[in-house]
Amino acid sequence: MENYSHQCGRISWAEEYSGLLTEIPKNLRSKMKKSVIITGPSVSGKTTLFRCLVAFFNLKPSPTHTTRNIRDGEIDGVDNIFLSVEEFKSNFLKSCYIQDSMESSYFGGAYYGCPRSWISEIKKGGINCFVSPTVKIAKELKEALGDRIIWIHMTANKQIREERLSRRNPEMSKSELDLRIDRGGLPVDIEGHDLLIDSSYLSAKDIFLKAVDNF
Repeated sequence: MENYSHQCGRISWAEEYSGLLTEIPKNLRSKMKKSVIITGPSVSGKTTLFRCLVAFFNLKPSPTHTTRNIRDGEIDGVDNIFLSVEEFKSNFLKSCYIQDSMESSYFGGAYYGCPRSWISEIKKGGINCFVSPTVKIAKELKEALGDRIIWIHMTANKQIREERLSRRNPEMSKSELDLRIDRGGLPVDIEGHDLLIDSSYLSAKDIFLKAVDNF
């Protein structure tokens, strides 16, 4: 089921994101002492922060399992582990995921599963970085792991998110784009989070620095 053996040198986007952070002092690497979980609506900056953290701190990515299609630039086993519906259901029946039902694992037209191994690895002292598909899962992980993990919630204003999503998916219909943006704009309960970052007008470097300043 698990495939977390990638090193940054083998991740095709690691060099690109390291290049965005070349002026940042390397002694900041000593600040990474806890795992990080990132939440937020579509195109709020989650992937940008995730990739910057993985590249700069040479972290082991802990990818979510999903049945959605892989996107351009994503790496199977790093950004996500991409499975068929049958593979996902088989894993779920083996209690591999934190989610308590198939229904709670499904949204946006695909299944998303967070491996239970995330919790055991971090409790053993591992420092991982991962993007949670839902705030509900992030809350559960925060409650289970306490101060072993930093929970960062990303946000961005509606106009910026629309522009980003249009650039990322130029073939997307207006109705589908509006649905994604509106769904991401629904209020969520982020009580218990450690840091809120509004990425609306921030560069990748600025997003990274805001996160690291709070480590």
